[in-house]
Amino acid sequence: MLEWKPVNLTWGTLLYNKLPNMKNQMNFVYEAIKDVVGTIRNLDIKNQVLLGLCVLPLTQIVHVFCVISWIQERGIPCVLFVLYSCLIIWLLSIITLLWGIKGRFNPRAVKGAPLPKGTFYLSGRFEQSCFCSQLFTGVRYDSDFATILASYPSNNDDIYRELVFEHLKLCAIREMKMSCHRWATRFIFAWIFSTIVLFVLLVQNGFQFS
Repeated sequence: MLEWKPVNLTWGTLLYNKLPNMKNQMNFVYEAIKDVVGTIRNLDIKNQVLLGLCVLPLTQIVHVFCVISWIQERGIPCVLFVLYSCLIIWLLSIITLLWGIKGRFNPRAVKGAPLPKGTFYLSGRFEQSCFCSQLFTGVRYDSDFATILASYPSNNDDIYRELVFEHLKLCAIREMKMSCHRWATRFIFAWIFSTIVLFVLLVQNGFQFS
């Protein structure tokens, strides 16, 4: 239900024939990249706020366990059903928000070869060492400077391809984050509704809130 599937894209649908003014063409893509980056940042902020809302019950974890224990001792079927539904929806909300904040893109989802090298952000070009090593020695490149320099685009056409590829990656991440945000919002509304129903059922069955 929450699986995000990339659209079947090819370079033919993204990389058009050269316009007379290559500078305007690259400026357009670069401005589009900045717009998508801004949208992604806003989505991250929204998802983080919703995640903060979801973890609020953990501040009252002792009272939550008391309620769960009371319900399990009484064994009232309808109350147990609402309780388990509430817990499942709450967990789905947190998992969806964490997945949306993470945000990943698989370049293999784009068909057509050769794909650009992705030098705009230079992702995956650093050594993946342990936390302590990075803390005391810092981050290191996994290749020498000459190799990295050679991977940079050398002409306008290569630069344009790198920009289009980066725009595609960011758009895919944006769509994934937007999908997670929509589902998380639905889960949170369902969680709040089920919590209200649970509260009403507890009052009707004689639970005393302290």
